[in-house]
Amino acid sequence: MSIRVLHILSGDVWGGTVAQLLPQIIALRDLGVDAQVILLNDGESARRFRNTGLPPTIIPESESFITILKRLCERVRKDKIEIIVSHGYKENILAALCALRCSIQCVATYHGITESYTGFRELKYRCYTVLEKLLVQNVAVKLVAVNRYVAVGRNLSKSGKLRIIHNVAMLDQTAAPLPEELQHPAIFLVGRLVRVKRVDRAFKSFNKVRISNGQSPPNLYCLGDGPDEAALKSLRESLPAHDRIHFLGYRSDASALLRLGDLFLLTSDSEGLPTVIIEAMLSGLPIVSVDLPGIREVFERFPNYPVRLTPPDEQSIANAIEEMLHQPKLDPKSPVMREVAQYFSPGRAGGEHLNLYRDILTHLQSTK
Repeated sequence: MSIRVLHILSGDVWGGTVAQLLPQIIALRDLGVDAQVILLNDGESARRFRNTGLPPTIIPESESFITILKRLCERVRKDKIEIIVSHGYKENILAALCALRCSIQCVATYHGITESYTGFRELKYRCYTVLEKLLVQNVAVKLVAVNRYVAVGRNLSKSGKLRIIHNVAMLDQTAAPLPEELQHPAIFLVGRLVRVKRVDRAFKSFNKVRISNGQSPPNLYCLGDGPDEAALKSLRESLPAHDRIHFLGYRSDASALLRLGDLFLLTSDSEGLPTVIIEAMLSGLPIVSVDLPGIREVFERFPNYPVRLTPPDEQSIANAIEEMLHQPKLDPKSPVMREVAQYFSPGRAGGEHLNLYRDILTHLQSTK
């Protein structure tokens, strides 16, 4: 009989956690796990799950916490779920309470360090995180972090319950036409237009890139949308390089578009293990990134990958871009690309999760 597992996560926007979970759920089902999903919001994430034949159950986050918990417990009892796996601070609390009420096993998953909120949302987030520390880490039988950096940042590194399972990625196979012809060299910047992603830093750094004689001037393509879009467009217009900075908006096919680029750029203040870095690697793009612990951990595993990890100041980033623009894209058949594809495959992570579930249920049986 297959293991019955239920994952719960927000799913309000496509990217990050949801982009991780979808390919891993597919891999788990291929391995014979009865893996099911509850999303707390409908939208692009739910659409992608449906398109892959994995229709999620939607419990609107707008409902009260008690109502969500009640519906979650009803689902667990109805489908005889053995393990509930949560992704996110609110989801971790819901899963822990559900595990207590339904007498099942709980796994809490940590994808990053902090969330960026203000006002009432910040107060609510702080309350949830305090409750999470008091409840989840005592109830959950295992704590999963996507890398050592996240484990340390969440104060999990000394827990005997910790299991580290690195992120994976799958590339979209085809891209829709672009609103304008891509001009090379093409630098891609992908992510939500929010403060923590520091797109302003990317623009200012790009503006400092020097163009050698006879070299075609590079173009920066920004894929994403968000609350900072208007301010970033205003910043673009103030820069001498404004005509070479392009906004492409949110693209559901962003990972397929990466194959068309020449260089990938990341300038965030904070990241756990970003999916876009993995997608850029699977696309064979040379990479310039601010030196962040979670990203450095990736390239310690792949020392031959063409990357420059740089301090966060604009001139250092500009210098790294100038250097890496001369690096060719990697051949998909090269040894390093084969190693990247194998390690970041959903099958690898799916197998690690399956082993985790088996360990949990085996231990449970031995204690009865």
